[in-house]
Amino acid sequence: MSHDAQDEALLAAARDAFAFFTVRFGPVPRRRFSLVEMPPEFGAGSGYGESGYVLLGPGAFEAGDGSAWLPGGIAHEVAHSWWGDAVHFRDFASETLAEYATLLFLREARGEGAALDLRRAAVERWAAEAGPGGGIALADIRGFGEGIDPGVYRVHAYEKGMMILSMIGDAAGEEALGRALARFMDGNRGRRAGWTELRAALAGLGRAPAAILERWERPGVPRLRVEGEAKRSGAGFSFSGRLLLEGGEPPLPLPVTVAPAGGGKGKEVAIRSASTPLDLKGKGEDAGVAVDPEWRVLVARDPPGGRDPQEVFAEAMKAVNDPGQADPAILARSMEALRGLLDAGAPVSRGTCRIGIGRCLFRLGQHGEAAKELEEGLAAGDAGPFHRSWALLRLGCIADLAKDRKGAEERYRAVLGLPDAGNLEFQKGKARRFLERPYRGYREDG
Repeated sequence: MSHDAQDEALLAAARDAFAFFTVRFGPVPRRRFSLVEMPPEFGAGSGYGESGYVLLGPGAFEAGDGSAWLPGGIAHEVAHSWWGDAVHFRDFASETLAEYATLLFLREARGEGAALDLRRAAVERWAAEAGPGGGIALADIRGFGEGIDPGVYRVHAYEKGMMILSMIGDAAGEEALGRALARFMDGNRGRRAGWTELRAALAGLGRAPAAILERWERPGVPRLRVEGEAKRSGAGFSFSGRLLLEGGEPPLPLPVTVAPAGGGKGKEVAIRSASTPLDLKGKGEDAGVAVDPEWRVLVARDPPGGRDPQEVFAEAMKAVNDPGQADPAILARSMEALRGLLDAGAPVSRGTCRIGIGRCLFRLGQHGEAAKELEEGLAAGDAGPFHRSWALLRLGCIADLAKDRKGAEERYRAVLGLPDAGNLEFQKGKARRFLERPYRGYREDG
């Protein structure tokens, strides 16, 4: 390897993943393991894993501790030493199992918050890509996505498959699911297997897992919407309304948690019809209702009250784009609105929503979380130069605050490399200023 100073963080993540999966799924007969950087033509973010090695996209080794591959991307590829080598797969089920293994590892390595982030991203991507009635049945996927759009394949093989396993783990118990996967592995070790065999193993866990498979392996995604009225009551509020299952969808085999949007005790609601009564009490100023706040069920959520997504988006981004807006309550509501649009798969720019959330988090001083959102917003590829400039500028500021001057300078130069346009002059002026003198704090933004 040519980046010795940056390699250790990547290697440490791989070692941790190997140790975790060995305990979880049993040992694999490999004494050596290699991390290899892919050639530039493969593009950043690309990767491939088989038993004994992982290929990482360009830039991973230069980034070191700051690599987007840490730790989830590496864990996914390491998992293919079990799901792809110990069992030889003929189709997408290997990606489903590797992504579920990543979910388990992230919870172990980084805590429940990291696992929640992965579930949330899976739900958002599925809602955006498939939509109601969209996508294809899992049984209709041939091999590793031959003949279908790569984005559609991705949300089926990775996001949807991982969420189905996660839901089955919730319904049957994670230990029972673990035993079923161990039996699946032992019965197919060294043999070719795929979704047909995996589905049979999962359905054998009981009525609830079988119902989950039946409901979610078909095309489309269930869509929920809250309708009702909140009334102030002392230091809190009471909400009375309905939880609507739209589009003539059949009942859901899993209950869905609803909770006060501002935090507080939630309750499980069984979705047995198109309209389910909903009564809830909450504390604090935020009188909204959050549906499945832990992202444990594969459903899309429409904005409350059925508001036009474009109207919700414009309102939220107005606060984001106001340089003087620093009210924590307003920033929190803007983030909630943008996340709601992502959850619902609304026809708005995913990248812009992410960048908007990141900018709010930056103003709230949550720089680590802000960086994740800004990076994902850039990676989405659908944000225009104005929003990309803000994402790059803020990532440079975050790097400066972390004493990563080289990383900060790269971001500021990237801002200056964007097209000449009037709506970029402010951001470019800040980038020039911070190239001359490192960013020291939010007071410098005026």
